[in-house]
Parts: sequence; structure tokens; C-alpha cells
Amino acid sequence: MELTNHQYYNCHVYVDNDQSFLMDANWLHNNNLDYWQNWQCHAGLDRIHISPTGNVYSGECQNDLLGHIDQDWQLLDRPTVCQQVTCTGCTDDLIIEKQNVV
Repeated sequence: MELTNHQYYNCHVYVDNDQSFLMDANWLHNNNLDYWQNWQCHAGLDRIHISPTGNVYSGECQNDLLGHIDQDWQLLDRPTVCQQVTCTGCTDDLIIEKQNVV
């Protein structure tokens, strides 16, 4: 699948050959281009998710439990390693910075 710039976009995608594209995150998900397991992700640095029970997670994906809203908790101080098979369909998680550091 060839990547191209989208007219309406909400994320910036960089590829190995120093090219970059302005893309819609949901398009990435809908086209099965959201496999970042074992990549570093800024969930927990840039975004959090608070569950109905008050648990605080690093992003909608709930990759890391940061604590509970009624207790002391803090944002991560470095990127987390994604444990999910695919990124959630939630645009907030899809637009978070991700890096393949292998």
C-alpha cells in the first residue's frame, strides 16, 4: 500500500527513507497499519485514560496501570513499550508518537 498525504489529517507519519506524510489516524487503523507492538510509545507521557472505576492508564489501550485517581499517581517519565497487538481504534492513541528502536 502506498502512503500519500491526506487532505484531512491528524498525525504525521515518518518512514525509514526520511519521507513523511500527513495522514488521518483512523485511515491507518482501517487499513491495518496500526501494528506497533514492542515499539516505544508516548502513551502515559502525552495521554492518559481514566477508567469508570478510577484506574489511570497510559492511553486508551490501558498498556500501563499508572495508579488510581484517588491515590498518588504520575505520568511516565519515558516512553513505554507497547504490549498491544494493534493500537486501539481511538484516534487519541493512534496519534501518539511511536518509535521503532530495534
